[in-house]
Parts: sequence; structure tokens; C-alpha cells
Amino acid sequence: MADERQIKLGDKVAELSDGHFLDPEGTFVWKFTQLARTVEYIRKTKPQEQLVVFLHDAWFPGVECLEYIRVMKERELRVYGFWHSGAYDTTDLLGRTSLHRSMAGSERTWGNCFNGHFVATEYSKLKLATTAPLDRVYVIGEPVQVGGVPYKFEFKERTVVWPHRLSLDKLEAMFDRLKFDALFEDKDIQFFKTQEWKFSRQKYYDLLSKSRVAVSTASHENFGIAMLEATMLGCTPIVPNRLAYKELYPECLRYDTYSELKELVKKYLDEPPPDELKPPEYYRKAFSPEVVCRRAISIMDGVKR
Repeated sequence: MADERQIKLGDKVAELSDGHFLDPEGTFVWKFTQLARTVEYIRKTKPQEQLVVFLHDAWFPGVECLEYIRVMKERELRVYGFWHSGAYDTTDLLGRTSLHRSMAGSERTWGNCFNGHFVATEYSKLKLATTAPLDRVYVIGEPVQVGGVPYKFEFKERTVVWPHRLSLDKLEAMFDRLKFDALFEDKDIQFFKTQEWKFSRQKYYDLLSKSRVAVSTASHENFGIAMLEATMLGCTPIVPNRLAYKELYPECLRYDTYSELKELVKKYLDEPPPDELKPPEYYRKAFSPEVVCRRAISIMDGVKR
């Protein structure tokens, strides 16, 4: 790209507790601080310099100021952003509220300010259709990294993990039911809702590495970092037959009903992953930060306004 310098954000402006998002106020303090520093950086550059701005979260109020600068100052300024979700998605936490209506116009405005939009999956791309021109939306995956943690243990424990945050859209009650029913039949199984245990990152990865099965019950998932981390560490992923999961996991590991979920968990607590599931190495490579970033940079280098 023409300009590879980075903006250093300096002091932290918000703190996160484990397993949580920024609070609503902290979200805007953080984003507006980033935006102000970006504009200040642009102002200090030479008028003829070509600039590229990448926002790792494209849901970014105020991004229209970059379009204003581009037009009014006649700058060669390209802007890209990664969409995780937004109020346009009625399965997202934002989309379940009145923000689905009140933010629709704002999201479309932001969508028109980007030269290119990045998303993790084809499912996520289609969700974005009401917000951004689809000919400018690129599917690149999302970076997921589990470091140097080994995924092969000599002995996998009969453990089932539910690696989601405790949130309305993750439907934890179904996992609670699964745990109750399974332990009624077989007490030699361990179940973990991982966020409840407040593990350190290393202990969390250790648990995933030793567990046989990871279960999702989510009603909203545009990618699913937690399930991919579990898969990268050797768990057999059992997921709903919907959402982005249909792109990432074979049909034999997807369920439509609670009964199918229960049978799949029972089966893969005692069997190795099916041949249809790609090995952990595949997921580690396909969604490594290096590979995903190369995809994004290649697109940004080739796209013109």
C-alpha cells in the first residue's frame, strides 16, 4: 500500500473485563478517540500523499468525516472496514432492539463511505446487503490465533465445553438441558460453560485441548471465534445447522433438533472426529492472522474508488 505507517493510540481509554464487550459509553470514547487521532494524522500528511485507513470494526459512527475530507480536500484517501455485525442484523444484540430501525440510515451512510468492506463469511456478506453495495464486500475470514498451544493430547477427557459468552443470543438454556439429560444417563462426563469459570487464557486453552467436544447453541453467529478456537485445539465441534456454521463445519456435525444434538454429543464423546472434519492444522492456517491479513492487503492494493 502507499502508506504503511501506523497510528499509535497511546494510553488506554477503556478497560474490559474478561468475556465482555466494551460498555456503550466506552465504545464511543474509544472509537471517537481513534477517529480524532486518525484525522489529526491525515492533517499532518502532505496533500499529494496516498493514504489508506483500515477500521477493524466498520460499525464506526463518524467515519463519514473521512469521506468529507476526501471530497473537500481532494485527497487520495481510501477507507476499508471489517464488519462483525450491526443493527442491520436482526439476530445480533443490536438488531434485537429499537436500534434496528433507528440506526438503519446511519449504517447505510457508513456503508457508502468505504472503498471496500470485509466480512468473515458468505453468510455475513448476505446480512450486509441492506447496508453496503455487495460488489464492494469481500469475504476474507477472520484472524484466530491459539498461539503455540498443542492440540494433540495423549488422552482426551470426556468433557463437553460451551465456549460462548453468557448472552441472550447464545441460548445457554439448551446447553443446560443437555448437561442435565446427559448426566442423568452417564455421570462420567464433565460440562463447562467456560465464561462462568473465569479461566486465564492459558487455562482456557488447556481445557479446550483436553476436551473431546465443543457445543454451540447460538442463534446469532457470523463467524464463531470461540468454536474455531476449540476446533483448532482438537475438539469435535457440534453446531446448529444454520448461520455461518454451514460454511465452516461438515453436515455430519450439524444438528436441527435437540435430539440430534444430544445424539451427536453422545457419539463423539466416545469416537474420534469424523473424516469429513478438516484437521486442526487446516483451520489454524486458513484463519491465521498472517493469511487473513494478506488477503485483506491484496484486496486493498487492488481496489480503486
